[in-house]
Amino acid sequence: MNFLAHFVLSYPNRELMVGNYILDLISKKEEKLLHETFTVGVKMHLWIDKSTDEHPHVKKIVSLLRPSVHKYAPVAADILIDHLLFKNWNRYVDKDYDEFADHIYQLLLSQLNFFPDKAKYITERMVNGLWLNQYKSIEGIQDVMTRMNRKATFEVDFTQSVQVFTEQFETFEHHFLSFFDEIFVAAQHWTSLQSERK
Repeated sequence: MNFLAHFVLSYPNRELMVGNYILDLISKKEEKLLHETFTVGVKMHLWIDKSTDEHPHVKKIVSLLRPSVHKYAPVAADILIDHLLFKNWNRYVDKDYDEFADHIYQLLLSQLNFFPDKAKYITERMVNGLWLNQYKSIEGIQDVMTRMNRKATFEVDFTQSVQVFTEQFETFEHHFLSFFDEIFVAAQHWTSLQSERK
């Protein structure tokens, strides 16, 4: 999943949230040098990714996107899942979305000194660009998908996934809710188990 879902599943634990966030921005070498405070968050990130990739409802979302973006379907699914999370925000989070986003920005900025240079640069861009706002609208998602086209190694038009998504929104939302209801509870259980092992 993309940034937003990782933040939500590790909220409100600050260390978990930061560790969960930073893993996608660092190399294996940098991971070994991370401050120990964030190591459990890194483990949680890996657990979330594995649980997501193996979930039948996520696999269904990916299969719906594959005709339009082919091998990049899992990437498009991650982005669309974050938009669906925003659309169903109050089902999972009791804090206003904009307040939550501001909390994330302030949290990440407070931890910048622990980040490697590349992660620090990307985080500053994220905060200054208010990236979490993009999940709030189809227009924002369209912009994200347009930027993804420039990053792709193989020729693809990520924006076609948005058309498929809007045409079959109820189907996508059904699969999202079935998946996220489960992983939301599982994440709370995972966090509790980690606390018991300390």
